[in-house]
Amino acid sequence: MEQKCTCSSNRRESVQPPGSSATTNFSATLTPIQSDLAQEIFKDPYKFDFLKLSKVHLERDLEEGLVSHMTKLLMELGHGFSYVGRQYP
Repeated sequence: MEQKCTCSSNRRESVQPPGSSATTNFSATLTPIQSDLAQEIFKDPYKFDFLKLSKVHLERDLEEGLVSHMTKLLMELGHGFSYVGRQYP
């Protein structure tokens, strides 16, 4: 069964105004180093604009696009790099 994804170019705009930061409890529940890391991880949404996907697309299309770009990158890097693994049903 295919799973459909709906992506917007910037999810953050619909949730919070530009320039504002998300409210979290990281500083209250984590050590300062872990809190900083957690905030950095959730700072920006993933941007897959380079894949040229439509707003509604299949998860398989997203995976294919990412794997294709990753494969091209590794080929450009030359010898000594390899890609091992892929999801199989």
